[in-house]
Amino acid sequence: MKKYQRNILVLYPLTVLIGSLIHTFSPLPDTVFSNKHNPLNQHFAKRGWAWTGFSLAIFIYFSSPAPRRLRAVYRWFLATLYWIVFAQWAFGHSVFDRVLMVSGTCSIDGHGHPRVCKANGGEWMGFDVSGHCFLLIHMSLFIYEELQILVPPPQPTAARRPTNVSNTFLPHPTTTAIMSSTLLFLLLLWYTMLIATSVYFHSWQEKVAGTVAGMAYWFLSYVIAWPTWFPEMMPRGYNQRAA
Repeated sequence: MKKYQRNILVLYPLTVLIGSLIHTFSPLPDTVFSNKHNPLNQHFAKRGWAWTGFSLAIFIYFSSPAPRRLRAVYRWFLATLYWIVFAQWAFGHSVFDRVLMVSGTCSIDGHGHPRVCKANGGEWMGFDVSGHCFLLIHMSLFIYEELQILVPPPQPTAARRPTNVSNTFLPHPTTTAIMSSTLLFLLLLWYTMLIATSVYFHSWQEKVAGTVAGMAYWFLSYVIAWPTWFPEMMPRGYNQRAA
């Protein structure tokens, strides 16, 4: 595990933990972030995978050298599939919807599905895994790892770097610069929204479940499986980071 990955492994759970402690023991006054209908939540967080997936697709295409582009597409596809199964569809209801259905019941008799329950004026009482914790963390860690391609190769000597290295390292430097800046903005936005979610919404158990689910794909693939058994799957630049 690289140093930056160890930092990630501490940063995101610690953020959720501190936010959950504030939510439980010292609730903050309402702000724009405590309203789930605020523009950042409605237009960014709830459509987070569209923003992240589209931006990363462009970044991957233009920043990856042609021989490595297909592997980058595989990484994008697997991360997207993971999001779909847990939050959108898994041969029917998503994993999170199934957990909510199995663990809950409607305050109105005869309504056995959360959406039907709410549509009829009832309240569904069950274990509602924090989809925001899941999505915001999953997207952020995906961005973190794919940006590793920007880590420069080691200098062959202490002398000045050859002028043609940047062109070989980044096939389309201008587009890469624009899209990497976009991804860094999204990374900051997703972290801000994660703080808001941790401070204002869900029980700590539901946030822990969402955090574990959000980090699981990253940990199993980018930290364990790919560096150990399939190093060619890792983004170019990973091996340049400090251990």
